[in-house]
Amino acid sequence: MGKNYKRRRQHHQQVENASKANERRGHRTSESISHAFKKSDNSLPELPLPFPSHLPFPSYDFLRNEEPYKESFHAALRTSYEGFVVDDSLVGLEEATVSQYLELMLQQKYFRRDVTQPFGLGTKCAKTYVTRCLMGEPGTTYKYLGLRMFAHPWQKGAIQKLASTLTERTRQHLNELDKKRCARNAPKTKGRADFDICLINRMEALDDLKSEPTIGNAKTTVSWHADSSLEHYSTIAVYQTFLPPKKKGKNKDGRDSQSKWFVALRVAHNSEGPQSSRRGTDIESSIVKETPPIAASLPSGSAYYMLDDFNHHHQHTVLTNGDLASAGVRYSCTFRLLRESHNVDHMIARCQAACSNFHKKGSKLWRSEQLLLTELESEWIRQFYIQGSQHHDLLWPSWKEPIEALLRYWSQLERRTHQTIELLKAAAEQQCGFDPVTVESSDAKPSRAVRKARERRKKALVTLEELLARSNNSESEDDTIYEPLAELIESRSAMRGLWMKREHDHVFRELGMECRPMKLPLQFNVSEGIAQTGECGISPMEGSPAELKKISQDLLQYGKAFQSKKLQDLPLTAPIGKSGHEDQEHSKSLDWSGWSRFVFGLELQEPWAQAVVEGKKPIETRSYDLPPSLLGKRVMILQSPAGKAGVSGMGNVMNLSDPTSSGAMVIGWVIFHSVKKYTTRETFEADEKGHLVAPGSDYGWKEGKTKVIYGWIVGEYGSFASNGCEFHSATRRMRSLFQLRGKKEASIRITTVENGNRPSKIKSNYSSSEGKRKKKRRKRF
Repeated sequence: MGKNYKRRRQHHQQVENASKANERRGHRTSESISHAFKKSDNSLPELPLPFPSHLPFPSYDFLRNEEPYKESFHAALRTSYEGFVVDDSLVGLEEATVSQYLELMLQQKYFRRDVTQPFGLGTKCAKTYVTRCLMGEPGTTYKYLGLRMFAHPWQKGAIQKLASTLTERTRQHLNELDKKRCARNAPKTKGRADFDICLINRMEALDDLKSEPTIGNAKTTVSWHADSSLEHYSTIAVYQTFLPPKKKGKNKDGRDSQSKWFVALRVAHNSEGPQSSRRGTDIESSIVKETPPIAASLPSGSAYYMLDDFNHHHQHTVLTNGDLASAGVRYSCTFRLLRESHNVDHMIARCQAACSNFHKKGSKLWRSEQLLLTELESEWIRQFYIQGSQHHDLLWPSWKEPIEALLRYWSQLERRTHQTIELLKAAAEQQCGFDPVTVESSDAKPSRAVRKARERRKKALVTLEELLARSNNSESEDDTIYEPLAELIESRSAMRGLWMKREHDHVFRELGMECRPMKLPLQFNVSEGIAQTGECGISPMEGSPAELKKISQDLLQYGKAFQSKKLQDLPLTAPIGKSGHEDQEHSKSLDWSGWSRFVFGLELQEPWAQAVVEGKKPIETRSYDLPPSLLGKRVMILQSPAGKAGVSGMGNVMNLSDPTSSGAMVIGWVIFHSVKKYTTRETFEADEKGHLVAPGSDYGWKEGKTKVIYGWIVGEYGSFASNGCEFHSATRRMRSLFQLRGKKEASIRITTVENGNRPSKIKSNYSSSEGKRKKKRRKRF
């Protein structure tokens, strides 16, 4: 319980700091609004007036502006529904202009059905009945039912003009409401007349609409709700316009088509607002059953307003009692003022503030970074890409800059997480006296890499001891380091698993391909030396939920070892007993999951690389085994300049875009079909014609030293034309095996050396007659 309290406090502090920065730029925040009315909010909220008990109302229907309940309806507006006002029309605004603008947006595919997740990650997804679109100030978003909508900017046009008109009318209505409240000595209104978004709904009276659940005599296009994410005490203004049904004129009951649509309201205390958290999750318990729900039929071109705290204590829905042929289409333009945390600038400011503190260390700081990273990925990046390519392409001109900024900050926070984990691991290893280096000769001098690794572990332990000493002398610092970080990483693992489940929900199969989730532009297992560019986030860490969970479990084990100072408490992933020490990023194990997921290249010096891709060297020899996942998989041949036998001529991270600087290039590929294990000198030298290693060669068998040599048997091979593969980088993953990245990483175009426009001749080293027949058939082309 104490830990959760501390995390919440840290998060609120971040929000407050970012809010102050925005206030300095002239934005009034919801937090400052709440502070301005702190004294009045400490008391019970001003609840709606009770409905006059002496007035009648229908038992099994909504209270409407119809006989014999007209007097009751107007009394309800004066009491329980005070703050709900209507303009039958707007002066200076042509309804036809707005309708034409909305129809143009429809033609340009701005309206779409949303896939929401009302009860949170891990629960059932649902497709909305209405199609909708969000417009607003640059960078605004609106989150409802687990989905974040990203706004199209409202440039000078019908929607922005409508916003200006409604803002002025809202100001006038608030002044009138103040007069009424002052007359009865009630508190004045607290909200301001301003809007920054417009949610436009397009509603049709479809046959599969659900019945309204409480009375059941009409269908509902949206469920009962109070609008969320709004600045407290802000007004909601709705402009509606109807498109006539296909059959014009009066209906059989004598009413025109607009009477087929109704706005329904009911009293429900603290549905939203500053006291809503006290209500709990049981919304039904907040409904005041003694007050009748009302339904108002309003004309096309009208506007209605839910002023000040009306949304705090009321719920609303939209009803229809017609079908598509009789009710037509209803457009509603709902104008709101959001809390500033729903603007991307606020999120970017928080990320910027966090990254500016990377020079600092501490458990509280690390926890706040992890919370921010999870929120950034879950609430912004994944929300943007789950809505499909059509959504992406329409919004990209206005959202390119902020989304790329979020991806950059995601990359920085991921790198920071990796560095923090490596620091904690190194400290635990030093605390336990861990040193993986075994020197064959007692007078051998440790390599530079070994010396640097030892120094890194020593510095890590000193840093952690300083942090712990500081925590003992400060109430603001926590003396637990490993466990909180491990818990937050496991939490992010769970989040990614639930998002993967959401992205594969069956409801997306009902949508077109352009509306289905896009592939996230997040790359994992990327070396620290690779720079991020454009619409892409890169991380040096493992990315799958299972891999993140394993990192979390290992971190807990490192924490246990740090406390016990026992070498045996270190996790099994620690390279105990290995000869030499390499960074884990460049010394993956044979069973690493990445071998089956990525494209790899094998470094070979000249002239051996050319001999392999030409089929002149059907056995490639190594002192280590081939990862099993690479058997039967195409492996690129990465040619490096001739050098010392058995010594790599390449760095851990190489830029392949410029072969003149790296000295390496991809010249072809092979498929290894099997591995032969040589355990004696005789068997090895007997295959000299295959591996081309002469007796006495530096690559050969050394009596008294060599115990085993692995022969990687080449099954098929091929060569590329110059720059045929367009790989731009290589990252060492194990010995001479490098992970390759480039434009054609997923589907490699193979070309011949003679003609870059023709497919290469795929050659085989099969000795069987079937293999020879296949080889002959390929030669005909």
